[in-house]
Amino acid sequence: MMQLVLEKGISSPTYNETLTVDGTTNYYQVVMIPVNDGNGKTIILRIATNITELKTLEMNLHFKNSELESLIYSLSHDLRGPISSILGLLNVEQYADVSEMRQYLKMIKEQTLRMDTSIHDLVELKNITNKTVNPEPMDIMALINKVVSNHTTSKARIHLSQKGELSLKSDEYFIQIALNRILNNALSYHRTDSKTPMVEVNVESEIDGVTLVVKDNGLGITSKALPRVFEMFYKGTGSSTGHGLGLYIAKNALLRVKAKIDLSSVEGLGTEVKVFIPRIDGNAYHD
Repeated sequence: MMQLVLEKGISSPTYNETLTVDGTTNYYQVVMIPVNDGNGKTIILRIATNITELKTLEMNLHFKNSELESLIYSLSHDLRGPISSILGLLNVEQYADVSEMRQYLKMIKEQTLRMDTSIHDLVELKNITNKTVNPEPMDIMALINKVVSNHTTSKARIHLSQKGELSLKSDEYFIQIALNRILNNALSYHRTDSKTPMVEVNVESEIDGVTLVVKDNGLGITSKALPRVFEMFYKGTGSSTGHGLGLYIAKNALLRVKAKIDLSSVEGLGTEVKVFIPRIDGNAYHD
C-alpha cells in the first residue's frame, strides 16, 4: 500500500490495525498521505487514530445483540411450550372425570409455574442491566443468612462459617441476586444416592473486600461443560430443570459491583464457586 501511495501520489484508503502490548489490545484507523518534504522528495505521512473505545463499544453491541436474539428465541420457546400444554389439557377436560381433572390441574399448575419462572428471569435480567448501582454499608453475613432462609425446604444441610466480623460498602441488591442463584444451584444438583447432601458457605474478610466460597458435594460438572457454565441458556447437566440462566444472571449481577466469580468442579464429587466482592469505596465498616 505504501508503494502504491508513492507511485500514484494519492492518499490510501483508511484501514484498521491492532497493536497488543502486555496483553492489552488497541485498535487504530490508519491512513497514508503523500507529502512533499520541500526538497523535491515525496515522503509518506502515516496517521493512526486510536479507535479502541469505539471498537470496544461496537463489539459489545454486537455481543449484546446476539444475546438478545438468543434470549427472545429461548424465552419464546419456553413460554410457547407450557401454553400449548395448558391448551391441550383444557381441550380434553370435557372428557375427563374428577380424578383425572385433579391430575390435569396439577399439570396446569406446573406449566404455569414454569412460565412464571421464565418471566421472573426476564425481569431480573432487565433489572441487572438497567438498575443504578447504589453502594451502601451492608452486613454480608446478614445477607447470606437472609438468602439461606429462602432455601429451608432443601434436603441438603447448609453449613455457614466466617472469618472476621465485618460489613462492607456495596450494592446489596446485585449481591443478593447472585448469591441466591449460586446457592440454588448448589442445593438443586445434589446426588440422589447421597445420605448426607451438604452445602458449605465460607466467608472470609480480606484487606480490599470479602471472599465467599460456596461448596457442595453434589453431582459436579463435566470437564467438557465447565468452560461454558456462565453462558446464557447453557445447561451443564441433563438433570437441569431450569432455563440455563442461573450462573449467567449471577455473573452479570456481580459484574455490576465489580465482583469476580470463579467455578471449579469434579464430576461426581461436587462443585465450588468462589466469589470476591470488593469494597467499592475501598473502606471497611467494622461493627
